[in-house]
Amino acid sequence: MITPHRDALERDVHVWRVVARDQAAAAFTASRNPKPGRWCGADPRVVYVSDSPGGAVLEFLAHAAPGEVPALSLVQGRVPADAVEAVGTLPADWAAVPYRPAVQAIGDAWAAAGRSYALRVPSAVCPGVDNLLLNCAHANAGQLVTVSHVDFVLDARLAKQDAAR
Repeated sequence: MITPHRDALERDVHVWRVVARDQAAAAFTASRNPKPGRWCGADPRVVYVSDSPGGAVLEFLAHAAPGEVPALSLVQGRVPADAVEAVGTLPADWAAVPYRPAVQAIGDAWAAAGRSYALRVPSAVCPGVDNLLLNCAHANAGQLVTVSHVDFVLDARLAKQDAAR
Protein backbone atom coordinates (compact mmCIF):
# COMPACT_ATOMS: atom_id res chain seq x y z
CA MET A 1 0.00 0.00 0.00
CA ILE A 2 1.26 3.46 -0.86
CA THR A 3 0.80 5.97 1.95
CA PRO A 4 0.27 9.70 1.53
CA HIS A 5 3.49 11.68 1.20
CA ARG A 6 4.59 13.53 4.34
CA ASP A 7 3.97 16.83 2.55
CA ALA A 8 0.23 16.23 2.92
CA LEU A 9 0.71 16.97 6.62
CA GLU A 10 3.08 19.93 6.17
CA ARG A 11 2.71 23.50 5.00
CA ASP A 12 5.57 23.22 2.52
CA VAL A 13 6.29 20.81 -0.30
CA HIS A 14 9.92 19.75 -0.60
CA VAL A 15 11.29 19.09 -4.08
CA TRP A 16 14.58 17.74 -5.40
CA ARG A 17 16.45 17.82 -8.67
CA VAL A 18 19.73 16.27 -9.83
CA VAL A 19 21.67 18.62 -12.10
CA ALA A 20 25.19 19.12 -13.37
CA ARG A 21 27.18 20.72 -10.56
CA ASP A 22 27.78 23.90 -12.56
CA GLN A 23 23.98 24.34 -12.88
CA ALA A 24 23.13 23.89 -9.18
CA ALA A 25 22.55 27.60 -8.55
CA ALA A 26 19.93 27.68 -11.33
CA ALA A 27 18.37 24.24 -10.74
CA PHE A 28 14.85 25.61 -10.36
CA THR A 29 14.93 28.25 -13.10
CA ALA A 30 13.74 28.09 -16.69
CA SER A 31 15.49 25.68 -19.02
CA ARG A 32 18.10 26.90 -21.45
CA ASN A 33 17.56 23.91 -23.76
CA PRO A 34 13.90 22.95 -23.51
CA LYS A 35 12.91 19.52 -24.79
CA PRO A 36 9.45 18.01 -24.91
CA GLY A 37 8.67 15.99 -21.80
CA ARG A 38 5.95 13.59 -20.74
CA TRP A 39 3.83 16.37 -19.25
CA CYS A 40 4.38 19.28 -21.66
CA GLY A 41 5.87 20.21 -24.98
CA ALA A 42 9.15 22.10 -25.32
CA ASP A 43 8.22 24.87 -22.88
CA PRO A 44 11.25 26.70 -21.49
CA ARG A 45 9.16 27.94 -18.54
CA VAL A 46 8.57 24.48 -17.08
CA VAL A 47 11.08 22.64 -14.89
CA TYR A 48 10.54 19.04 -13.73
CA VAL A 49 11.39 18.15 -10.11
CA SER A 50 10.67 15.19 -7.82
CA ASP A 51 9.12 14.90 -4.37
CA SER A 52 12.00 12.77 -3.08
CA PRO A 53 15.78 12.55 -3.50
CA GLY A 54 15.50 8.98 -4.81
CA GLY A 55 12.86 10.04 -7.31
CA ALA A 56 15.14 12.82 -8.53
CA VAL A 57 17.97 10.32 -9.06
CA LEU A 58 15.69 7.93 -10.97
CA GLU A 59 14.39 10.74 -13.17
CA PHE A 60 17.94 11.89 -13.87
CA LEU A 61 18.92 8.36 -14.90
CA ALA A 62 15.83 7.93 -17.06
CA HIS A 63 16.67 11.05 -19.05
CA ALA A 64 20.47 11.03 -19.02
CA ALA A 65 22.27 10.38 -22.27
CA PRO A 66 24.39 7.23 -22.24
CA GLY A 67 28.04 7.85 -21.56
CA GLU A 68 30.00 9.98 -19.18
CA VAL A 69 28.13 11.42 -16.20
CA PRO A 70 29.12 14.99 -15.27
CA ALA A 71 29.87 16.11 -11.73
CA LEU A 72 26.43 16.33 -10.11
CA SER A 73 24.54 18.16 -7.38
CA LEU A 74 21.39 17.11 -5.57
CA VAL A 75 19.41 20.31 -5.03
CA GLN A 76 16.54 20.61 -2.56
CA GLY A 77 13.88 23.29 -2.70
CA ARG A 78 10.75 24.18 -0.76
CA VAL A 79 7.44 25.48 -2.12
CA PRO A 80 4.35 26.54 -0.14
CA ALA A 81 1.77 23.75 -0.29
CA ASP A 82 -0.94 26.15 -1.45
CA ALA A 83 1.13 26.88 -4.59
CA VAL A 84 0.78 23.24 -5.70
CA GLU A 85 -2.11 21.88 -7.76
CA ALA A 86 -2.66 18.14 -8.26
CA VAL A 87 -3.26 16.81 -11.75
CA GLY A 88 -6.77 15.52 -12.39
CA THR A 89 -7.93 12.47 -14.32
CA LEU A 90 -5.26 10.94 -16.52
CA PRO A 91 -5.55 9.15 -19.85
CA ALA A 92 -5.04 5.37 -19.56
CA ASP A 93 -1.79 5.59 -21.54
CA TRP A 94 -0.28 8.52 -19.61
CA ALA A 95 2.93 6.58 -18.79
CA ALA A 96 3.56 5.34 -22.34
CA VAL A 97 6.68 6.04 -24.37
CA PRO A 98 6.90 7.80 -26.73
CA TYR A 99 5.15 10.60 -24.87
CA ARG A 100 1.51 11.12 -25.76
CA PRO A 101 0.33 14.47 -27.12
CA ALA A 102 -2.82 14.24 -24.96
CA VAL A 103 -0.66 14.00 -21.84
CA GLN A 104 1.61 16.85 -22.96
CA ALA A 105 -1.51 18.93 -23.53
CA ILE A 106 -2.35 18.59 -19.80
CA GLY A 107 0.87 20.32 -18.77
CA ASP A 108 0.72 22.83 -21.62
CA ALA A 109 -2.82 23.87 -20.63
CA TRP A 110 -1.83 24.08 -16.95
CA ALA A 111 1.19 26.30 -17.71
CA ALA A 112 -0.83 28.55 -20.03
CA ALA A 113 -3.68 28.95 -17.52
CA GLY A 114 -1.35 30.09 -14.73
CA ARG A 115 -3.57 28.72 -11.96
CA SER A 116 -0.67 27.56 -9.80
CA TYR A 117 3.10 27.65 -9.57
CA ALA A 118 3.44 23.85 -9.41
CA LEU A 119 1.54 20.87 -10.78
CA ARG A 120 1.91 17.51 -8.97
CA VAL A 121 1.94 14.56 -11.37
CA PRO A 122 2.76 10.86 -10.92
CA SER A 123 6.18 9.53 -11.88
CA ALA A 124 6.17 7.00 -14.70
CA VAL A 125 9.57 5.77 -13.50
CA CYS A 126 8.57 4.75 -9.97
CA PRO A 127 5.10 4.07 -8.52
CA GLY A 128 4.45 6.02 -5.32
CA VAL A 129 6.76 8.87 -6.34
CA ASP A 130 5.42 12.15 -7.64
CA ASN A 131 7.05 14.73 -9.83
CA LEU A 132 6.14 18.37 -9.93
CA LEU A 133 6.18 20.75 -12.84
CA LEU A 134 7.33 24.23 -11.84
CA ASN A 135 6.08 27.13 -13.96
CA CYS A 136 9.02 29.54 -13.85
CA ALA A 137 6.93 32.24 -15.53
CA HIS A 138 4.26 32.15 -12.78
CA ALA A 139 3.86 35.21 -10.58
CA ASN A 140 4.58 33.07 -7.49
CA ALA A 141 7.80 31.53 -8.84
CA GLY A 142 9.73 33.55 -6.27
CA GLN A 143 8.12 31.51 -3.48
CA LEU A 144 10.47 28.60 -4.12
CA VAL A 145 13.31 28.60 -1.62
CA THR A 146 16.46 26.62 -2.33
CA VAL A 147 17.13 24.71 0.89
CA SER A 148 20.39 23.02 0.00
CA HIS A 149 22.56 21.63 -2.72
CA VAL A 150 25.15 18.95 -2.13
CA ASP A 151 27.71 17.38 -4.38
CA PHE A 152 26.35 14.05 -5.53
CA VAL A 153 28.30 11.11 -6.89
CA LEU A 154 26.24 8.64 -8.84
CA ASP A 155 26.91 5.09 -7.67
CA ALA A 156 28.84 3.31 -10.44
CA ARG A 157 26.32 0.44 -10.41
CA LEU A 158 23.60 2.88 -11.48
CA ALA A 159 25.76 4.47 -14.16
CA LYS A 160 25.68 1.14 -16.04
CA GLN A 161 22.03 1.80 -16.93
CA ASP A 162 22.83 2.51 -20.59
CA ALA A 163 23.93 -1.12 -21.10
CA ALA A 164 20.35 -2.28 -20.52
CA ARG A 165 18.84 -0.07 -23.22
